[in-house]
Amino acid sequence: MSGFDFSVIADSLPSLSGGLAMSFMLTAMAMAGGLILGLILAIVRLSNIRFVSIIAALYVNGFRAVPLILVIFWFYFFGSVGDWASRRRSLFGHHRLHHV
Repeated sequence: MSGFDFSVIADSLPSLSGGLAMSFMLTAMAMAGGLILGLILAIVRLSNIRFVSIIAALYVNGFRAVPLILVIFWFYFFGSVGDWASRRRSLFGHHRLHHV
């Protein structure tokens, strides 16, 4: 029909499933971290200590003012400084995230 070799997909399933597992793990970690940080900031903003409450409000309002695409660019460009992904051992026992 189209000449596409579907065996390539079958051969890549172990790598794809590893990537899917890593995506789920990172999503769960980000959600947990966001929940914890959000709860802490909410409690601090409700604090009777005015200075601490103002600092938390500035932090929250500062991030609300930044467009999401800019935050994504920050993580993309500054998250790879020092090539951290290839130097750290992943939770799945691989020395590198991308196998050649």
